[in-house]
Amino acid sequence: MADFGTRLKAARKDKKMTQKALADRLGVEQSTVSNYENNFRFPVASALREIAEQLNVSVDYLLSGSEFQESNSKPETSQEVSGEFLSNQDNDSHPISSELIKNLNKLQTEFFEYLKHGQFNEATDLIINNRIPDINLMLYNDYVFVPTLRDLGTHWETGQMSVAEEHIISDVIDKLMTRLDQESLVQPNLNKLYSAALMLPGMEEHEFPLKMISEVFKRHGWLTYYIGKNIPISSLEDFFKKKTIHVLVLSVTLINHLNSCEALIRAIRSLDTDLQPKIIVGGNAITDEDFAVNQLGADYYFPSLQSLDRAMDDLENSLIGLLQNY
Repeated sequence: MADFGTRLKAARKDKKMTQKALADRLGVEQSTVSNYENNFRFPVASALREIAEQLNVSVDYLLSGSEFQESNSKPETSQEVSGEFLSNQDNDSHPISSELIKNLNKLQTEFFEYLKHGQFNEATDLIINNRIPDINLMLYNDYVFVPTLRDLGTHWETGQMSVAEEHIISDVIDKLMTRLDQESLVQPNLNKLYSAALMLPGMEEHEFPLKMISEVFKRHGWLTYYIGKNIPISSLEDFFKKKTIHVLVLSVTLINHLNSCEALIRAIRSLDTDLQPKIIVGGNAITDEDFAVNQLGADYYFPSLQSLDRAMDDLENSLIGLLQNY
């Protein structure tokens, strides 16, 4: 399934509109539209609605690739934002309606306003007091935390926010995610034999994407080990010898850390361990599967949490032989 940037580009070309023409209509620079189409940035909720109106498509189409709809038609709820987006364990929870998504978008806007003005306690209280304990944490990631981090990155890039402020806000979100996970009524059932380790290569510091990926594995019943960053290869080898790790997940956010990722994968391939884990890579720095597999040396590439979530059954089936032979 195509990603957001690909769908945006297709809709723009369908209207025979250049990037500059769309940018002018949106009141932004052409580079902003280019970044959207290359998935380097994601528009905030208000900008997303404006894009949909200018291209005469539905927001639902841009987000999830559901049927190409005119923006003035009533959008259908796609599989990715309906109950089918959640795992089977969530079948008894409330369906994910367009009204819920609207409320989460509104929550995100208010949340970021508090954060950018340094009102961190108010931001935390807003999320906690408006939490919906019987929906999966991934929805907060998709509609509140991830858009907030993108807004945060935009403010940092444009000089509206300092590095120190970015780190403080990221820490607030990290703590909130942990708290919501602990208080959620939808707890993962760790009932499978598969395990995944998650870590950052080289000097990567963006830990939040890995923590969201960890949620996907936990929701599917996997045992997860969050390793973090700056782990010597000797320590990693010792860890693999003590634990049975079926999948290692690496996240690369910045392009200049791709070399470190490639070197780490080569080093892991050379380890003298009984079980060689399959390696999954993702992150904004990696744009396609061919690069991930042929250049970095990974086994799998997933461009988004949603694509990983949808592919979990196939991933588990591919590991059956590995599980049986160990």
